[in-house]
Amino acid sequence: MLNPGDGGSLADRVAAQVQEAIVSGAIDLGEMLSEEAIADALEVSRTPVRQALQLLQTRGLVQIRPRSGTFVFEPTQEQLGELCDFRALMERQAASWAFERARAESAQALADVVETMETAIVDHDMSAYGRADTAFHEVFFRGCGNAYLQSSYTMTFAQIAALRTHLAAYTDAEPLRSMADHRALRDVFDSGSVGEIEPILVPHVLRTRDNYMTTLRQRQERQSESRIEHLKRALDPQSPRAGKAQGRAPHREESK
Repeated sequence: MLNPGDGGSLADRVAAQVQEAIVSGAIDLGEMLSEEAIADALEVSRTPVRQALQLLQTRGLVQIRPRSGTFVFEPTQEQLGELCDFRALMERQAASWAFERARAESAQALADVVETMETAIVDHDMSAYGRADTAFHEVFFRGCGNAYLQSSYTMTFAQIAALRTHLAAYTDAEPLRSMADHRALRDVFDSGSVGEIEPILVPHVLRTRDNYMTTLRQRQERQSESRIEHLKRALDPQSPRAGKAQGRAPHREESK
């Protein structure tokens, strides 16, 4: 059912709920999205669902393929690398400006988010950690004081947040390794200098890029192996499922 009380048009509300499901990990990368299933689940007609999926496509979250269907985005290695490089470029400038233009507010916000992240680690709640991680990096853009930079971040926000959920939690030594960087950046805003930001932030983002690319490759390899095993089972005459299929074939011949 559609969440009550959400603002915007019906299509906006459907888009927000589907986006949250993708970002939270409830819907997987590369998964096919059925307009009919979404409409049934949210108890709306297919028209706002179709409009919502078109909106999500502009945010880079889904891909609408003619005569094939609608699928959640799943970046290639190259696309993932380019997205993370773009993020590093944007975030370095946003953090520097936030330090110079809204340091006190940003320092407090970072401290609050780090506390939430530490609680999530203690509770082994990686979904909560991912949400807090997103909120941490949003602080820089809220405080940067540049509408064009904020707009550029908004265009890639959903993809970055979804990748963080789907890939970061399965990366070796995460989130403990990234947590040290978050604490260090919090401390810089509290009592450091603007020149200390880049040596922490840029390697943090680029290491994330390398980790994500490794995890994405491993994920794709597992999926490929899974499809191969599924095909082997389907074609194996000793497989119970294959046997059932073979048992049904004569019936279809007799019915002609």
